Amino acid sequence: MRYLNKVIAALKEDAANAWLAKYVAHDVYKSQDAGGKRPVCPPSKVIKELSPYIPKSPVKLFRGLSFFSDFESRKNQPRLGSTYQYIDKQCSSWTTNLGTAIKFAKTRELGFVIYAVIDPASIIVDIDMWREKHEGSDLKWAEHEVIVKPIDMKTKVAFIHSTSGNISKTASGF
Repeated sequence: MRYLNKVIAALKEDAANAWLAKYVAHDVYKSQDAGGKRPVCPPSKVIKELSPYIPKSPVKLFRGLSFFSDFESRKNQPRLGSTYQYIDKQCSSWTTNLGTAIKFAKTRELGFVIYAVIDPASIIVDIDMWREKHEGSDLKWAEHEVIVKPIDMKTKVAFIHSTSGNISKTASGF
């Protein structure tokens, strides 16, 4: 907890850093410092402050999703390599690292990893780019994280995991 307080104090220097502190406190630590709720997307002022930390070209990103149910009980279960319509009305955390996304997908009984090439206009901040300028490698929570604006897009399924079905498969090409 002492480390979290140090990170949050360092981040609260300006509006963009204060928003990142809330996002990190909730998303990574599920801390009450985030107000108990997932932070909403930042206001345009914060997005503008974070704009130097957005990739210049589209980037392939992965998102690990996990659920407390089984593939067999899902009516529209995803299939490896299939298209998956992903909708998130809030900002969301993605990663440039497939292994990190797989780790999140394996946290519950049912999980899968989706991926898509995301346009820079849909990105709020690439934490690795931000971290290089602000804190060096001290922020261990980043995990190659990229925070994305609300999206409704077609993605592909790169990995599937099910504890009850003894399934753990990765699509070819990764």
